[in-house]
Amino acid sequence: MYPYVISLDKLNLSQFDWLEIEELEMQLIDFQSSSIWIQKFIETRKKLELIEAERLTSNISKNTSNEILETWNSIPDAFDCLKKLAYAILTIFSSTYA
Repeated sequence: MYPYVISLDKLNLSQFDWLEIEELEMQLIDFQSSSIWIQKFIETRKKLELIEAERLTSNISKNTSNEILETWNSIPDAFDCLKKLAYAILTIFSSTYA
């Protein structure tokens, strides 16, 4: 949820050997310099906080994963390496969810 503040050298990408690290680094730099995408993630976090607050006060179970996936799906293919990494992380436990 904070792709605009993460540093590539702080990430352990050893499990993602299929990822083009040099391309990811360039895309991350471009992404982090884009005020549009920074604002998009700030808005997404605010939506998630509202959903969580509603869930706690009204006992309504809303799924926050849809908001997260919609945000990542809205990112253009120019950031395809960044999206692939996000999808890989977001779906790590998808088969054990059910």
